[in-house]
Amino acid sequence: MSEPVAPEGRGRVRAGWWVAVGSLVAVLVAVAVVLLGRGDGAPAGSSPTEPGAGATPTVAGAQAAEPPEGEEAAGSDDDDAADDAADDAAAGSAGSAGVDAAPTTTVGIDAVAQLADAVTARVSSWEAVDGEAVQPGEKAGPALRVTLEVANGTAAPLDLRGAVVNLSYGPERTPATALSQPGGSPLPHAVEPGTTADGAFVFAVPADARGDVHLELDVRAVGPVVVFAGSAQR
Repeated sequence: MSEPVAPEGRGRVRAGWWVAVGSLVAVLVAVAVVLLGRGDGAPAGSSPTEPGAGATPTVAGAQAAEPPEGEEAAGSDDDDAADDAADDAAAGSAGSAGVDAAPTTTVGIDAVAQLADAVTARVSSWEAVDGEAVQPGEKAGPALRVTLEVANGTAAPLDLRGAVVNLSYGPERTPATALSQPGGSPLPHAVEPGTTADGAFVFAVPADARGDVHLELDVRAVGPVVVFAGSAQR
């Protein structure tokens, strides 16, 4: 016949049973958390079927494949053709500029030059003067003062705003330095119909170099560039 268990012993047995049950539950919860953290219970070490967070998907066409060694990438031929076309266009423009340049007519130093129908130009006087240094870059010394006259026999004003006058001397056509004094004055902006206009231009020219001068007049608005060539000894 067994002896009866004391109430205190029964309490200890029940407490131990509950502790064991609680520990088992805690282990099961931990296992479940681990499995859920792996993603849908996939076994450790397996690769997910879709890219995970932070993975960079590959977009079709985002990166062109590099051509094999020794071959050029597609489109290089088109770039070369475009460059060649640009070079040809530039060359054509340069050629056109040469074709469209105003012609030059050389006349005697005392001649009347025909610029256009009823438009003429001539040198009305040559004077030896002592050039004065007034503007920056000017140098005083022997000079020539040339007076040019432009006659407009047309029925419309002749624009002279773009007119240019230059002088060179000697066999090497040395450019003469332009001076403003004494007595230099530009051509007016226009020549009215049926009238004449003149301008005085001073150039530094050595006294021993005046036997061969070339005075160039470019009116721009009409006619060719006129060169008055000859001796300006006065």
